[in-house]
Formats: sequence, structure tokens, C-alpha cells
Amino acid sequence: MTTNAARGRIRATLTMWSEKFPKAFVVNGRRQPLKLGIHRDIEAALGDAATVAAIKQALHFYVTNQGYLEATKAGA
Repeated sequence: MTTNAARGRIRATLTMWSEKFPKAFVVNGRRQPLKLGIHRDIEAALGDAATVAAIKQALHFYVTNQGYLEATKAGA
């Protein structure tokens, strides 16, 4: 279970990603499927600014969103 504090950190991370990588991450609007292995690109781009655990947690939160899941359906 994700706490409110953790959810806040995840949302802040995703907001920063949407500003840094606007073609990949959308906070408000229609989400598009991400490329396989994007976590490696994020790690390379952010360096020590983000831990692997924080990246995985934020990606999990992002890709389990109903809007994201709808976008990944065939023909969407």
C-alpha cells in the first residue's frame, strides 16, 4: 500500500518527468505507451538525481494508471 507521503513524492517525480520529457510523460491528458527499457534512459538522463527504486516506483504508478492501460490496448 502506498502512503499519502509516498504518493506525493511519486506525483512530484512524474511532474518533473513531464517537464523534462514532455513527449514521453503526461500528467494531465492522454497518456501514450512508453518504450521498453525507458527506465534506463531515465537513469542515464537523471544520473544521481534519482534512485533506481524511485524510478521503478514512479514508473509503476504511471503504468498502472487506468488511462495508461487503456492506451496500451490493441487499436487504441
